[in-house]
Amino acid sequence: MKSSSPLPRLSFTLSIVLVAHSFAAVPATAAIDSARDPAFPGPAAAELPIGQPPQFRFDWGSLGGYGFRSERPTLRFLTDVESRLALPHFGLLDLAVEGTYGRMDRVSRGTVGASLKLPVLRCGFEHDFHDGNSYFKLSLQGAPRRGGILGRGDRLRIDYTPTLRRLEAGIKMPYPWPRYRATRPRNAAVAMPRGTLPRPLAVSPAAWPAAEVANVRHAMVWVDRLMTPNQTPRNPTTKKGRRALELAAATLNDHLRMPGHSFAAEDSTYHANLRAAFSIAAGGDSDLGEALASEARRVLLHRVIIPNNRLLGRIKKPGDLSGLLEEAYVEFSASLDRGDLRVGAAQRDGVLEVYRQVLEQLGAVAHAARDRWKTWRLVWLPLNYGLRPEEYDSQSELDAVIGDVVGRSFTSANDVRYVLNEQFYIELRRSILETRNYHVLWIHDYSGRNGEKGPDRIAWSLAIDGYVGSFVRAIQAIDRGEREELPHFLILLDEHYFRTNGSREVVSFLEHLGTAEAPRLSDKDLEARVRTSLERLRRAVESSPAMRSRGVEYLRSRVRVQVAITNPFDPTYIDDMVMRDHTKLAFRDVTELDPASGEAIFTGLGVGEHYVGPQWEDRSMVLRGTEAVHLKAEARELLISQGVRPEEIPLFLRARPYPAEYEGMCDSLRSAGWTASVLTVTNGTGFRSKQASVLKATIYNLMLRGTVIVAPDSLWASDFWAGMFLSAALRGCHAFPIAPASENAPSSALPTLGLMHQTLWSLARSAELLDGAIRDAGGTLRVGLYTDDRDVDDVSALLYRLFANGWRNTPCQDRVAFDPAAIQGLRDEYGRLCQSYPGPAHILPAGKPCKPQLHMKMQIFANEAALRSLSSEEWAFALSRYLEARRRQTLGEPPDSVGRAVRAEKEKAIFLSTIGSHNQDRRSLLLDGEDLTAVAGDQCLPTLIDLGLIMGTCTWPERAEDLHAYFPETSGLLRKLSRFLRDLI
Repeated sequence: MKSSSPLPRLSFTLSIVLVAHSFAAVPATAAIDSARDPAFPGPAAAELPIGQPPQFRFDWGSLGGYGFRSERPTLRFLTDVESRLALPHFGLLDLAVEGTYGRMDRVSRGTVGASLKLPVLRCGFEHDFHDGNSYFKLSLQGAPRRGGILGRGDRLRIDYTPTLRRLEAGIKMPYPWPRYRATRPRNAAVAMPRGTLPRPLAVSPAAWPAAEVANVRHAMVWVDRLMTPNQTPRNPTTKKGRRALELAAATLNDHLRMPGHSFAAEDSTYHANLRAAFSIAAGGDSDLGEALASEARRVLLHRVIIPNNRLLGRIKKPGDLSGLLEEAYVEFSASLDRGDLRVGAAQRDGVLEVYRQVLEQLGAVAHAARDRWKTWRLVWLPLNYGLRPEEYDSQSELDAVIGDVVGRSFTSANDVRYVLNEQFYIELRRSILETRNYHVLWIHDYSGRNGEKGPDRIAWSLAIDGYVGSFVRAIQAIDRGEREELPHFLILLDEHYFRTNGSREVVSFLEHLGTAEAPRLSDKDLEARVRTSLERLRRAVESSPAMRSRGVEYLRSRVRVQVAITNPFDPTYIDDMVMRDHTKLAFRDVTELDPASGEAIFTGLGVGEHYVGPQWEDRSMVLRGTEAVHLKAEARELLISQGVRPEEIPLFLRARPYPAEYEGMCDSLRSAGWTASVLTVTNGTGFRSKQASVLKATIYNLMLRGTVIVAPDSLWASDFWAGMFLSAALRGCHAFPIAPASENAPSSALPTLGLMHQTLWSLARSAELLDGAIRDAGGTLRVGLYTDDRDVDDVSALLYRLFANGWRNTPCQDRVAFDPAAIQGLRDEYGRLCQSYPGPAHILPAGKPCKPQLHMKMQIFANEAALRSLSSEEWAFALSRYLEARRRQTLGEPPDSVGRAVRAEKEKAIFLSTIGSHNQDRRSLLLDGEDLTAVAGDQCLPTLIDLGLIMGTCTWPERAEDLHAYFPETSGLLRKLSRFLRDLI
């Protein structure tokens, strides 16, 4: 019996309307006033087409198949609505409602159904209006290719109704289809060139440098193995894993104990024998051999090593070097025709065969690294193959090489200022209030709720004291004739953190400031503050002639904070659902027209209550100068990656040509003391570029004997970075990784603590097993644990613990000869603090008592010449100035610079520091969006002082086994699970 219900017709009509409307709903391109200067953006600036993720997902499509019970074909149209129930940023569990209409069993039928959906599997019931029955149904839905077959978010589906033995297949597409914006790269892998090296050339044995080539190949093997050793090929917490670690250490020890086989010796052997091999192949001409070796290194570096290393952390197809090696061979072969090389015809084959063998060995090295790490993503070719140590042993040379590898050079004419702990919030609020034209907050956490599930007081305070306050100031300034337009504000926030931290309410408030009503909050004092702030904004608008003249629509569109929630869940990019944007920075008013305009803030913190108070140990840096404008390009790249078209980019973020007088302006800034060399890079989220990881690996690779490396991090969990720290120690560096003990760790998750415990134990155990080799190289490797139990902002408590330890058990005490006047200056300062220092003033009252939590991601690198400056009497003044600046910050007084106070030996000293969001874990290395900023030169001195004081208050276990007391004991299953998931932790 046919049903008379109107629902089938309604379902069919809705399908047609959705299809028609989706093709008619292509948004018009926003009008752009090209004549307007984006340095002073006005109302013509385009509004971003992305905002908060929708609560529901609409799809439409069609199904066709065959009913084996009725022996009839089926064809129907469908409409589908999905509501996210659990972990919507993972698409873990959705409720779907679906309606269909079409021909089944030669009858027009309509159905409606509901189902629960896991990422790719649906199960539920479908009601058929024709026969009045409901049927259990299974559906498998997914995209066989990233982004869908058509690249527009389309998914294939296969449905099966067991009772009717009906099998159907079809396609579904998002509604509206033309508005679909891909937020991930279509291809997860980077396409690498393919090729092959030519076959060996016939060379007379008398003219063939067999021993030299063999030495080169041998040295290349060991330079690679010693640069990125993997000491934990198996889980180090198991007996087999410990035996594997001991075997790996024994293999290195056996090699390093042989005379002439240290890292420095292998590096020297490689370069000396490369020169000798080319000299012999070129007929015994040593000058020509040197020139050929130089050209060989140049081509190796720029055609193979750098192109490969820039892809660290990324998937490559093919993963090997075959195409790069062929290109390098062709270029080197062509260079032999240059007049300056003068290779004769009789010697040409011999020279080419030497180079072919070097390339062949480089390919073998890459395969060995792949076998060592079980992935091509972690294949790092030592830069030593293309560079001699004397080519990067000065500050300028080191900076240049880093720029070559990363693909961006350091910029000068910058000024930096360091900010401690919760002062980041004060600096961020100040930067919002001082915004003249635009402000971008690119952050991983804008918390909507605190640890007690109530409204987050810091996030709401920033909304009202920062953003609302800035609009009130701007409106009043317009009425005074001091400006023409309101500032633009933009927040970039990843969907994972947006949902996990309950940010929707406070973000929605910011998006509608011009029309918002005071929200109902469980914290009534905070609710009253928000209401008062909104009333202040209303009064400013109502009393402003300029605002009244511009109308309601202007207020709606301009008195607001634009919010772009990035990386929303997309079921056609299922591989990316665990990847997040962890970037943490802000910038305002920077423009290509003036290098002194605006500023940027780089930080390890987010916006929320748990980032303030006596327990959060973290650092930030305020930057002004030429490097800050690069952040505009990074923000543009992020928006474009989220499907924003170039013409939709806000005017204030668009690129502008530099004026002719730009370099002159930079010279003026340098004359005024803006002399910091700075380089800022980012990791794209997911399968995008990993420049921050490349920068970090480059720095570790290039550190020479005698360099001190101090690296505190809250997530010291990467076996790859651990291998590079072991390598640094075996090269004669003094490496000091610092991690929090479990009671001082921001993350108390057992898998995280377990993986960090494994990594630190393997480092410490490797240092024990290779102690002789490390000492012979002149190096040090000690694992430090952050175990502080006092207020992180209390300067007197910091010095108390330092003197209580008496510098005992601090591994740097043998490396740094502090001037006695500096030590006495510290004691004098401590005495003054005990008498007059009232203690730090915190933004919020202290909550539940807990131990300080180390969240720092700052690192310092200083060579021997730089460390010699610590013996200067000027350090007494430098330390005093640092402590005074820190005291002022903790009391909430106006910030004071802790910049240069001591000039190091310019020709020999190397200082380098890094700060940002990039952790020492595999997730930051491979998956997440991150930022990392390097500062070169003596403006790193505040970092050296800061981390030196941190080292003085850490615990330094003497034995690897001593680490067990600082971490919880975990089950064998959990340890195996944490290692299996180490890329995600």
